Amino acid sequence: MKLIFSIILLFSFLSADPCSAPWLGAAHSGAPGEVNCSGCHSGSINTGPGTVNYNIGSNTGTYIPGYIIPMTVSISEENVNQFGFQTVALQASNNTNAGNFTLLDEENTRLIEDTHNGSDRMYVGHTVCGVDAETVGNIEWEFEWQAPDENVGDIEIYLSALATNHNHSTTGDNTYFQTITCDAPRLPWPPLQCLKIPAFEMFTNAPRLIGQPAAAAAARARGQSRRAA
Repeated sequence: MKLIFSIILLFSFLSADPCSAPWLGAAHSGAPGEVNCSGCHSGSINTGPGTVNYNIGSNTGTYIPGYIIPMTVSISEENVNQFGFQTVALQASNNTNAGNFTLLDEENTRLIEDTHNGSDRMYVGHTVCGVDAETVGNIEWEFEWQAPDENVGDIEIYLSALATNHNHSTTGDNTYFQTITCDAPRLPWPPLQCLKIPAFEMFTNAPRLIGQPAAAAAARARGQSRRAA
């Protein structure tokens, strides 16, 4: 009888209603003055059996002003098929918003804007359907972040993540939290006027090492249009 009950309980967890996540508001990233997922879900942070990876570009740990950097949040935890996350990028010097996020998948991720202590913070988080894993035990979200147009010093990127057990309460879930520091540029800025198109070409077929400058990409596109004409 105990075995039958355990099988039924496990099946109920793995067959939770799709698109059943609550509509999460801002200020749940774990940044200064905010809660992380453990603010609503029981248990100690970072004690679950899961793995959370936050890939920021090529993980060099340094940003370049104006560059667009690909970001990926992935979570793995056995026998779980609903997950969640929220992230924000802040200037380390004053905890104000740093850069801009762009969505690549509006079905599973959304932008969340909030006025916090007089400073606008912009977050990326899951949608109500974006919590559902296509493969049990793993989920991944992708989006982009454009660094500030000028050197603002170190930037702290906060990530709060969750793996749920589908019991529609705050108990039994596993919560995770990370802070990643992106160092300020090490060179005097801006050097972009010295960057020539042939030199930039060598990055196009490689992983996006540090992203690409938005202004340079737009100028390049305009040049290609003129040549085509």
